[in-house]
Amino acid sequence: MSHFSGAHSAFVFTVKSKGLGKYFSAGDDKSIKVWNDSSVEQSLQCPASVWSIAVDENGDIYAGCSDGFLRVFTTDPQRKAN
Repeated sequence: MSHFSGAHSAFVFTVKSKGLGKYFSAGDDKSIKVWNDSSVEQSLQCPASVWSIAVDENGDIYAGCSDGFLRVFTTDPQRKAN
């Protein structure tokens, strides 16, 4: 799993798995990386360090950040904030 640190520019705080080959990593570089096997599919930026992440059954990503906010990332337009 050493490839997680190579995609981030700072310390990685957390890594989560969602099925075979699907991973999420987050850290001090204020980003969440979405992985498919050993390749980064997507990089999500936050305004603060990401200390913790959770992924629900819909694939939504919850990010607990150092500024005290919980941010939710979704691909479903019906769950999108105004």
